[in-house]
Amino acid sequence: MNSTVTCQGNILAGSEVVDSMVEAYRSSKGMMVERLIAALMAGDNVGGDKRGKQSASIKVVSPGGGFLGSDVVVDLNIYDHVDPVVELARITNTLIRYMKMGNDQ
Repeated sequence: MNSTVTCQGNILAGSEVVDSMVEAYRSSKGMMVERLIAALMAGDNVGGDKRGKQSASIKVVSPGGGFLGSDVVVDLNIYDHVDPVVELARITNTLIRYMKMGNDQ
């Protein structure tokens, strides 16, 4: 599968943030949300936002792909946290486990 990926941010620590995020997204496997978390973690690990850390969010929308046929697959937000990307990854991983359990039934 060949797909186009874009990555952008405001006030990033440097171009390596975007480069790391794109590489992590492209090299990761799994559901879209898993690949996006990998990208956020990679960007955070090389400096992320040069202003520091405070919040992180992820939203994935797919037609009919969410709970009970809604379009929202994932919509999570972490506010005012000492390590928001790590906390977002933790909560997202819990959600992913539940999503995968639901597919086994």
